[in-house]
Amino acid sequence: MKNLFLAGRYLLALWIIGCTTLSLSGQTTTSESFCREFQSLVKFMAYFHVEGNDLTLKEMNSLMLNGTEALDPQGLIWLAEDTVLFNRLPQVLFDAQKEGNCRFFDQLVSRYQKRLNESLNIFESLSEPSYALDDTLILYGPERRNSWAHSPEALKKRWARYLKDQILRQAYQETDSTDTIQPEALDEFAEVYEEIARQKGVCKIQKIRDHEGGVANYISEIMLKEMTHLYDPHSTYFPPTDKRNFEKALSKDSYTFGFELGRNREGQIEIARLAPGGPAWKSQEINVGDLVTEIRFSTGLPLDLICGSVSALTSEIETTDSRNLTLEIQKAIGLKKMVTLLKEMMSVDENTLDSFILA
Repeated sequence: MKNLFLAGRYLLALWIIGCTTLSLSGQTTTSESFCREFQSLVKFMAYFHVEGNDLTLKEMNSLMLNGTEALDPQGLIWLAEDTVLFNRLPQVLFDAQKEGNCRFFDQLVSRYQKRLNESLNIFESLSEPSYALDDTLILYGPERRNSWAHSPEALKKRWARYLKDQILRQAYQETDSTDTIQPEALDEFAEVYEEIARQKGVCKIQKIRDHEGGVANYISEIMLKEMTHLYDPHSTYFPPTDKRNFEKALSKDSYTFGFELGRNREGQIEIARLAPGGPAWKSQEINVGDLVTEIRFSTGLPLDLICGSVSALTSEIETTDSRNLTLEIQKAIGLKKMVTLLKEMMSVDENTLDSFILA
């Protein structure tokens, strides 16, 4: 592994150039476009890194292990037979540094798309899980690193454990106890918990398939981030959206619609907070606890409230270039209304970068 320390004069250059120029176009990624990004990143890191060398075959093997694991961190997508393809990657990646031949990338994308579709079919075919809360429950945790299921049947068992785990976790979050799940709490909201857990399972796969630029772009970003970490664990690779969000997050004066989202115990999106003096607060039409049934920018389709996490939705709302946003809200009495907000500038002190240190 290369020396992890960067000279101070390179550190600033790495942060500035890496954050501003080394990003994907956001268009559909092909083997040729991935190869260009891959080679550009290798040259950039080699030039600014203290040792200034290309990655070795051993490091390419680490890239393969880290990359395939990052694409399936919980062992719910890949199968053991895919290791035949994985084992060819280190040499191909090593040669690609110079030769620029990345045809393997299309094979990796094709295999991953196939596994995503298979996993989604498996998950949707699961029957309703049963519980015996007085028995020992084996919940689902991440599998041993790079330990993939040996067959579709084994993969289905993993998904079944994952579903049961998600239902119990949802029940635990809603219980008043700090360390136990009460049987009556699970019984009372069993159908709600299961519906939420199933939605999360589908969304887990759907968000990858619907990634900006497609699955190929998703894989490319993962692999390039992992390669950057091999050179230096304190550096990262920013795709265009991440780069834009990062820059906006550092601004002291940011544009905001003046509300925060949350989820109630039924899993519905609701207004969790209003910023005093903000657009939502001044509208006098929105209250904390109102259900949010639709969020739509003036420039696009409604946001996905089922698959979108609260943090992802918040990030999309706060970093959008659209100045207008329309909410469909539902009051406690069941009344629905549409409210349009205009983004306004508000001071955000916690985003201010007061100082920095160059080593």
